[in-house]
Amino acid sequence: MDTSGKECKLEFSHPFDSRCSTFFAITPPESMVKLTFVPYGYVVHEALETAGYAPKLLGRSHKPAISAEIIVMEYLLPPTNGKPGWITLFDLVTKHPALVDQKSDLIQAQLDAIVLVLKGSKLVHGDLRSNNLMIFCTLTAIVEPVQVKAVDMEWAGRVGEVYYPVDRNEAVGYPGKAGELIGSRDDDQMARQWMNVLKVSQVVTV
Repeated sequence: MDTSGKECKLEFSHPFDSRCSTFFAITPPESMVKLTFVPYGYVVHEALETAGYAPKLLGRSHKPAISAEIIVMEYLLPPTNGKPGWITLFDLVTKHPALVDQKSDLIQAQLDAIVLVLKGSKLVHGDLRSNNLMIFCTLTAIVEPVQVKAVDMEWAGRVGEVYYPVDRNEAVGYPGKAGELIGSRDDDQMARQWMNVLKVSQVVTV
């Protein structure tokens, strides 16, 4: 059903990647489908969407037979030769570190604003690494005013209610320990880790 509670038709086709957890949607158009077998941080997505920091939510469906939740949201189209679009901050940093360095303060201001929204609502995202942050750009430039949106809310939820998974990539450098509560200040630290990616990329390109 859509965000108003009305039942709607949903058709989706092939997955984004080999993980087969995110799919391109046919109906509704220009949307994507997230299939998750853990509770999705819908309340976090709603809060960030309302503030302009997450893709627009289009609907959701619960499938108890397979213990799955389906989240339908706006598909953030990538940039093309003639039109700006969205790519991950990680990809932009690794491909164009000099370009990102010029706008680093503006980018960080957007991330700080995302964290402020979360704190104000007593929510946590839990995984604000650069792979889960989308930035609006052309193929050669960052569009101003700078726009950043957070995605992947599988770990997200209310402060004191959600935990880091036991099985996670420890190389990321998460603030809290695996299996423990996601702290109210953890998003602050994660929202600044992209700077480490930038430093590494700058060294590689020198």
